[in-house]
Amino acid sequence: MTPLILGSAPLTIAESVQFGHDSRQVEFSGVVEERLHQARAVVDGKLNEGGAVYGLTTSLGSKVGVSLSASDAEWTEELILLNRMVAIGDPLPREVCRTAMLLRLHGLTHGTAGVSPAAVHTLKDLINAGVVVQIPACGSIGASDLGPGAVLGGAVVGFGDAWYADRSLSMREAMKQTGIVARDLARKDAIGLFNSSAVTLARAAHLIDQLRATVMGGFVAAVANADAFGVNPQVFRDDVNRLKPSPLAVESAGLVRSLLHGSWVTHDGAVESPQQAISFRALVPAIATIVGAIDRVAIAIETEMNGVSDNPAVLMGSSEMSSTAHFHTIEAALHVDAVAIAIAQWSNASAQRIQRMINHRSDALPQLLSVRGGAATGLNPLQKTVATLHAAIRSRALPVSTDALAVSDQVEDVASHLPLAVEKMGEQVQYLQSLIAIEAFVATHAFRLRAHSIPSRATSLLSTKIFDVVGHFNEDRALGPIVESVAQVLRECRDDITECVGQGWPNCPLID
Repeated sequence: MTPLILGSAPLTIAESVQFGHDSRQVEFSGVVEERLHQARAVVDGKLNEGGAVYGLTTSLGSKVGVSLSASDAEWTEELILLNRMVAIGDPLPREVCRTAMLLRLHGLTHGTAGVSPAAVHTLKDLINAGVVVQIPACGSIGASDLGPGAVLGGAVVGFGDAWYADRSLSMREAMKQTGIVARDLARKDAIGLFNSSAVTLARAAHLIDQLRATVMGGFVAAVANADAFGVNPQVFRDDVNRLKPSPLAVESAGLVRSLLHGSWVTHDGAVESPQQAISFRALVPAIATIVGAIDRVAIAIETEMNGVSDNPAVLMGSSEMSSTAHFHTIEAALHVDAVAIAIAQWSNASAQRIQRMINHRSDALPQLLSVRGGAATGLNPLQKTVATLHAAIRSRALPVSTDALAVSDQVEDVASHLPLAVEKMGEQVQYLQSLIAIEAFVATHAFRLRAHSIPSRATSLLSTKIFDVVGHFNEDRALGPIVESVAQVLRECRDDITECVGQGWPNCPLID
């Protein structure tokens, strides 16, 4: 496997997520070593000069007014890391922690942190040896991942726990088994290691990757539902959607038409009603809205991934060091909050389509989509689960980037709460996967009951995959296991869904 080269090109979300899942190694581009040594020389020079430089010749946070000498025995980098290892809770998934290590190493290759080259190489060696630091989830307010970042940085000196060779063990034991030597840190190494948002950005990258796949499955399920319901397709026409110049509307309309291709509803006179409920009619703006929101948050996260968050930062052009506020991730947090609202909007429409489908009253479909009829309840009980899922998704749409509690003696008085925004978005994604699975199952089951109807491209794709796993719902049985199975089917056929979406929207921003 070709190593990933750091230091000369930006990282993408897809690249970072894939790295978390595989065993690829990293190497530095030719300019990195020079950067690291040049930046470290600036740091050492400022330390010897003795002027006020945050975290170098002064203490941290509310203690910024306390001056330190170059030989201050009470100021050790190891103690700085230990004291700030405040993150709590279970560790994040292994793949997220590995991505976090990659992102911090990538950030260090800029040289602006001024971290000693030996410490940077130790982090690189851990990654290449397959050692993954276990990072607890809770402990960051979005003004850099101070707590989780200290755990990540602490790996360099052998603090904390790790995964290695499919085992959980102490970091010191992992280092012993791999022959990696724990480093004695130079002045400013600690803050240089932990002052970034690498952990939260890794979580966000993995969630955006999941969300992209989830909503593409949602597009296919929604169109299959429109196919089964019998929606008049005129609202999806190109000339109709050019009337309002909304971003991505024309592309979204093209996707819906492509997914609806071949359907019986596209035949002249097949659907008598001129229009249906808004949850069906507004598919085009709904798709455009959520695609746009996800694209914007992906851009914001990649900007943070590839930018400089260090404070203070080394300005190598002038051999100076300056305080910065680049660790303040407010724009990314705002975009995550916006995505959460877009997810709630999609959830509401999906839930409404499911309810209408189950309660559909026509000669073409049986009541409650029950094959047996009579006292059988068919899919009616699923409406409770739908209502629960939508309520859970909606409850997590409340923005959290609007304010923050001041900390550090009110010196750190604003924060983005990006970690919390990402966390609740992750919960939304899990619920959304189940809701979309229900819509996919309801749509394909209902279409099967439509005698002699020709399926759309979306319906054909889902029907084949779903019925091979769960069979036909010909009599009342447990619906929960069916939903779980369909959700797994949608995850496993991600590539097929992506290809299907790509046929209708070749340059869709969700396809990285």
